[in-house]
Amino acid sequence: MADSTLDASIGVRDDAVVEAVLRERTAHLAAHDGVEESGALAGLAQALADDPGHAMQRLADAVRALCGADAVVVAVLDTAPDTAPDGADTVRWCVVSGALAGRQGERWPLHACACGAAILADGAVLFGRPADQFPSLRAAGPAP
Repeated sequence: MADSTLDASIGVRDDAVVEAVLRERTAHLAAHDGVEESGALAGLAQALADDPGHAMQRLADAVRALCGADAVVVAVLDTAPDTAPDGADTVRWCVVSGALAGRQGERWPLHACACGAAILADGAVLFGRPADQFPSLRAAGPAP
């Protein structure tokens, strides 16, 4: 994982800091629900069998529900020179669920998107107020 001082301008924190912050947080979800998780996994397996083209959307929806997230984005790094006007690498939102729904297919420069920050950090990152830091989230409107 990248050293947090390298990307302090975008709020990247190293693994040790992220783990410590998460341990100090109070749980915001009910206790682990094995039945709900099993149901979600069964639904994903059925989606893969019946309609594999929509399985990633089902996965994002399940992750959002199980984690109590406001939004989930599955993104890929686009390195083709024609994906951005300046030829820089971009992040493309392949699947979107929740508060960011309807923004599938959008492309953002790496520095303008929390997904790009994770790519640049080569790992998980934690942000206090990501909408304050990333134009991609500000463009979505007020934070939920």
